[in-house]
Amino acid sequence: MMTGDDRLRATVSALDDSTCRAILEALGEPATAATLAKRCDVSSSTVYRKLERLQRAGLVERRVAIRADFRQTVRYATTFDEISIGVDDLRAAQLAADGGETERR
Repeated sequence: MMTGDDRLRATVSALDDSTCRAILEALGEPATAATLAKRCDVSSSTVYRKLERLQRAGLVERRVAIRADFRQTVRYATTFDEISIGVDDLRAAQLAADGGETERR
């Protein structure tokens, strides 16, 4: 299970990735991985890898629905309306990662 600091680091890391950001921007509404690959002009394998990263960070969720023909449809959706990360949050995460005091300037 991820701690709050682990989640923060995963979130910041995912947001630092341009493909992850493009996927988040493309998820104005729930979409399949194939749709996201087309919208972001990247391979399906890249989309699945980035979606996994975004899910670990808690930014995207996987939704499974059963169609009328009993086949599964998997769509991905964002789990947030807005993201806000404060400087104190980043300092606390850095402190936890360092295992000690961080230098304040």
